[in-house]
Amino acid sequence: ALNSFEEAPAEAMAEERRVITNIRNLFVADIKAQRPQVGDQALTGKPYDGKQGLKLGLADREGSLQDAVDRAIFLA
Repeated sequence: ALNSFEEAPAEAMAEERRVITNIRNLFVADIKAQRPQVGDQALTGKPYDGKQGLKLGLADREGSLQDAVDRAIFLA
């Protein structure tokens, strides 16, 4: 229903909004379940750098991509 060559029909846009809202709600619920200390002000969709993410409770520590890969391997 959506493509880059025609204007999107209103009903297609409404359906996309419903889908995206549902995904967002599931994502926010998952964060709140795993990190109950995270407040709604951190869950607006804004990007945060490492220090901001730490301050807001969205991260446990800063590190490199390799640190994240190593941690994932360890946890697996």
